[in-house]
Amino acid sequence: MPNPYAPPRSDVADIVDVARKPKSVWLMQIVAILLACMFGLGLLTGILSLVSEDSTRPFYILARCVFNVVALWALVQAIVASQKRRSRGRWLGLLLIAAVFAMFIYAGYFNLVHVRSPANASAEYRAGQSVGAFLGVALMLCACALWFRRFGFSQPARTWFGMAAGTARQAPDESQS
Repeated sequence: MPNPYAPPRSDVADIVDVARKPKSVWLMQIVAILLACMFGLGLLTGILSLVSEDSTRPFYILARCVFNVVALWALVQAIVASQKRRSRGRWLGLLLIAAVFAMFIYAGYFNLVHVRSPANASAEYRAGQSVGAFLGVALMLCACALWFRRFGFSQPARTWFGMAAGTARQAPDESQS
């Protein structure tokens, strides 16, 4: 028998919980904003060097400007789509994290190959420096892989990107229990 003192059911769904933005999404948006600023400055310097009189390679500079515009557009799309909780934002964010991962691999390779040490350094010093560089690169790659997994495939991230903006889960129906 239902409780006679219970309020009547409403046509408007009760909000049980609203998904909070995961930290991995915040981190992706911060990194995307920083990269967008870098590409914006690169575009500005490219435009300034195109209009200067001593531009020696205009086609190279123009290609660099086009690349900066495309990268800037993709970063803005990733930021906006992830803020609006669209699945496209999830995939663009995963692509951004994979690009950051590739940059770490590229920079780590050159860090390991070209370890800078003094000319009169001993072999033990060079070996220690190489091991330290390798461990630093390995830790960064592990952190980037963890960020990739948490951004794209963890339960909070799937909840964040799975819910459409403005909707929430409904409360369970109490009359059936």
